[in-house]
Amino acid sequence: MKGLVSFVSVMLLVIASSSLLAQSSSEKSAKVKKSTSYLSKKEHQKLVEIQAAIDSDQLEQAISKIEKMKGSKTSPLATALGQQLLGIIYQTQLDYPNALAAYEKAISYKNLPRSSKVKLFEKIHKLNYFLKDWQQVVHWWLKWEKRAKPKAQDYLLLSSAYRYQKKWKQAKKALLKALAIEKKPPQLWSQLLLEYEERLEDKSEQEKLLKQLLARYPKNESYWLKLAKIYSASDREKQASALLLTAFNAGVLSNSNSLKWLINVLATQKNYMRAVTVLDQAITQKKLPQSAVIERQAIDYLMRAKAYQPVIERVQKNIDIDSSFQANEPLASANFALQRWEKAYQAALEIPQEKTKNSIKWQLLLGISSVNLAEKQRAKKHFSTVLALNKSNPVAISWMSQL
Repeated sequence: MKGLVSFVSVMLLVIASSSLLAQSSSEKSAKVKKSTSYLSKKEHQKLVEIQAAIDSDQLEQAISKIEKMKGSKTSPLATALGQQLLGIIYQTQLDYPNALAAYEKAISYKNLPRSSKVKLFEKIHKLNYFLKDWQQVVHWWLKWEKRAKPKAQDYLLLSSAYRYQKKWKQAKKALLKALAIEKKPPQLWSQLLLEYEERLEDKSEQEKLLKQLLARYPKNESYWLKLAKIYSASDREKQASALLLTAFNAGVLSNSNSLKWLINVLATQKNYMRAVTVLDQAITQKKLPQSAVIERQAIDYLMRAKAYQPVIERVQKNIDIDSSFQANEPLASANFALQRWEKAYQAALEIPQEKTKNSIKWQLLLGISSVNLAEKQRAKKHFSTVLALNKSNPVAISWMSQL
């Protein structure tokens, strides 16, 4: 408590000395009116008693003495000092609304010493912050700023008050002042600035800031992702994938959604083998689960890359792990591409008939495989099915003419 009222103690001593000087002056000239800028001995004594009560934690007694001062013929200065002490009492009791009301009454006295005004403006704007009255925070903060030398934390508070009002430009301006003062600002401050840039929808500023953040905090996954999204949104997909790949190789990407995005971006760019490599590394590092869905995705990418032998090997590997694993379509296509006609034919037969019986693609595969296996009648049957579906199919017509 003594620390909270120390500045009042000093002020009272200063004003008391001034009061004695004022009284000496009035003795020399009876025509000089008593100034309201000074305390009488009686007022000074009352304030000293109130302070003594506060120092001894007799807060109710102190409040009672302050209330009694209101009823007597008390000078505006004495009233202001009493309200200042009352505000301190309420603030220590965490009664912020009453503390604020007392401080505002104290500050209404215009002839308070500058040092007291500065402290009151600071207390008032901070109490308004506790009470979440953001407009009043700004109002009183600006009054305080004119008389004080704000520190970085003070500008951060102002920025926060603007933030709650969704005044993003003002919030950014205040935060930039804080960042200019603080030599080693916490990462959270930069994160806050990034939020403001996002709210202001300034992509160029976001990009510039994210590059700075990545240089300082290269292990922060969100910064890599945000920058990649900016690249992607501006049709710079190659930069996006290169950035994500760099993050992955550095061991930064750990979120499964981030990894899936990288894999899909690579696949979209037809970089299928790289996509499979990332997928396999993510599985090995246990960042992605080993599942049938992911395995089929890898097999699909290998097929698109025309890596037919790896397709066959991967399918077989999965079957060895789980005999119920089904991948007859890519298995048939891969064997067909490698001219392994018997294996292609047998794999195609394992595909459900509802998929193959009315499919030109699969009937052609079955027909061509049969031709190469010297099964002419079987080949005719498949080509006839194709022509029934499309009588002008050139591949089926060509083969039928040779049988």
